[in-house]
Amino acid sequence: MITRDQGAAAEVRAGMVMERVLLTATAEGLATSFLSQPFEARSTRAQLLAAFRGLGQVHTLLRIGYGLPTRITARRPAAEVTTVRSVPEVPAS
Repeated sequence: MITRDQGAAAEVRAGMVMERVLLTATAEGLATSFLSQPFEARSTRAQLLAAFRGLGQVHTLLRIGYGLPTRITARRPAAEVTTVRSVPEVPAS
């Protein structure tokens, strides 16, 4: 994911676009996975940034393709894994 600028606003826009890409890929039956390793090492991060120099700020790499079929994993009801806590009242000032 690349944006033309840097900073918080660019990161939010990149996230919104990535959300759309992930949802569309899923709707089309494609598998996705993020590749974070190139960003973790200084040498590969420098190579990655050099490869995209002039195109914009690189935010993430995404692999998209057809994966092996898997069965759906069981999910517990939300009530089993959620704790509801009351928020203490703040005195009026």
